[in-house]
Amino acid sequence: MEQGLRIFITVAKTRSFSRAAEELHLTQPAVSQQIRALETRYGARLLERNNKSVELTPAGNILLREGSEILNQYARTKRLIDDLTQSASGPLSLGASYTFGEYVLPPMLANFCADYPQIHPKVTIHNTYRIGEEVRRRMLDIGIVEGRLDHPELEVQPVSEDELFLTVPTNHWLANKETIHVHELAHEQWLLREEGSGTREVANQFFLDTDLSPKNILEFGSTQVIKESVESGLGVTILSPWCIRKERRLHTLKTIRIHGYRMHRHFYALTRASSFHTKAMDLFLTFLITEQKNHSFPSP
Repeated sequence: MEQGLRIFITVAKTRSFSRAAEELHLTQPAVSQQIRALETRYGARLLERNNKSVELTPAGNILLREGSEILNQYARTKRLIDDLTQSASGPLSLGASYTFGEYVLPPMLANFCADYPQIHPKVTIHNTYRIGEEVRRRMLDIGIVEGRLDHPELEVQPVSEDELFLTVPTNHWLANKETIHVHELAHEQWLLREEGSGTREVANQFFLDTDLSPKNILEFGSTQVIKESVESGLGVTILSPWCIRKERRLHTLKTIRIHGYRMHRHFYALTRASSFHTKAMDLFLTFLITEQKNHSFPSP
């Protein structure tokens, strides 16, 4: 069953029996035989074959999605059993939202890998909502996100605190101020992350709490692009000091406080509720929380 699923998923992803056979080091007839066995088992056609490629049927799409989760569960079960008799080792699938994943996680992960060389992390970076979904669907062991996600299938553990600030280029007309009033932002163009990101959630709450109605918002799917666009004078943004340590050293970006308003948020670790943790997961969670307690938040 497990081998058949692996073969089917490879065919589905490559859209080719021959490429799947080559990738799996099998003969093409062996691949075809496994697919026929799966179709017999489920009583449904899984693939439509034509001269140019292979297409998934509706039943095939279901098996691709569910079969991937089944294989992940097989691998997870093996790791849990191995943990009973062996030291922590093997793969560890991590997901992180952009601020934590791109700016906080890399140096921490270097220290973790030095302490536990037998554990091999694989990191996925996406927005907060997507990371939560992938943890829930067992595609990730642990997620680290900006902002709390409440879901009955997720366990949520606070990791550390973060604060965001108005961020402008150093030649901006507000850059010589340490604190400004909200009304001074009335005519600014805003460069923000997409809906679903933790940073955008903080920005939306700021606009709501202060009755600020931005005249124009440009959305970007990358914090790096936002930083470069702000540097070029395209607009202003809201960012964590974690994101702009280099730019502040180079004096290309400036953070400014909003009078009477603080933009606090937390980073949270997500795991699947009512699910066993591997040793690698428990070691990483302990390491994550300890590291964050021992490292100070970058000053604005």
